[in-house]
Amino acid sequence: MVKILLLSLLLLAGVSFLTITLRQPSHERNWKVGYELLPLATISGDLIGIDYFRDFRYGPGGEVIEANYRTEIFHVSELESLWYGVSHFGPLGMAHTFLSFGFSDGRYLVISFEARQSVGQHFNPILGLFGAYELMVVAGSERDIIGLRSHIRGEEVFLYELKLDENALKNVLQIMLGRMNEIRKAPEFYHTLVDNCAVSLWRYAERLRAWQVYLHPRLILPGFSDRLAYNLDLLDKTAPFEELRALARINPERGSIEDDDFSSLIRSPD
Repeated sequence: MVKILLLSLLLLAGVSFLTITLRQPSHERNWKVGYELLPLATISGDLIGIDYFRDFRYGPGGEVIEANYRTEIFHVSELESLWYGVSHFGPLGMAHTFLSFGFSDGRYLVISFEARQSVGQHFNPILGLFGAYELMVVAGSERDIIGLRSHIRGEEVFLYELKLDENALKNVLQIMLGRMNEIRKAPEFYHTLVDNCAVSLWRYAERLRAWQVYLHPRLILPGFSDRLAYNLDLLDKTAPFEELRALARINPERGSIEDDDFSSLIRSPD
């Protein structure tokens, strides 16, 4: 049964890639608000500059009421934590994943690989198999990228601190910033199976072989990827997974999306 499933996925991936080769990705489309600007990372010694850092404000229906972009400066030497987010927007493991880098000054830099949508489009995982969307990186605040999902859309969001040493933290940050600039320079297609939000993060994991990244069921269905992180000892294993998962769940009642200490509130225990 597993072999049949894997063969089916390979066949589907082959057909979808054949379809994509008939089109060319582009940065020149009529993009929806929030998808129109790609971030740029500038690194100079200890300093990291992020242009087009997104910090939007949303209405109760998810509409953008303030489209705020700015330049944020971070210090690599102040990087102290990395968080893995899983936001469930559908059943059967349909979810979005992202990373949030924590700095000692209390700020966070969220990196989110997403399907870039033009005006009139909405995300559809089937269309994502056939080149309907370009791949983009969103760099922004937790109040925007997490709060939109947890507090506005009402998605079930989990936030886990990854157990990585200082060198690994810096390496992951460097890789993500590099990908950010690569995508800004040359457009790429989003792909639901092999270049989705989870694969875009996990393809750099040293504890997975290349074929596992593209064929692992917990990455094809990212809602189960937190269990994969636990199994690979990337999360705190002093407690059973279900207990850790319960602690990682963001409770929107802990605080408002407008609170200045939003990042602290979503990490506080119930």
